[in-house]
Amino acid sequence: MKDESEADLAKAMIRMYGREAEAIAMGNAETHGESGQHSESEKWQRIAALVANLTRAGRVSTGD
Repeated sequence: MKDESEADLAKAMIRMYGREAEAIAMGNAETHGESGQHSESEKWQRIAALVANLTRAGRVSTGD
């Protein structure tokens, strides 16, 4: 279930932020990592990777 919700979030971020989605997800990962929330940081790193993969594969439109 976690994988599906992360994929859904990645898709939603692409629709909302377009080409900025991956950078925003990585920013979230850095923010959580710096505050010691390592599991949240890892989650955002996975989401950033999903965003990159989905946009490269053309599976979700960036809206740009």
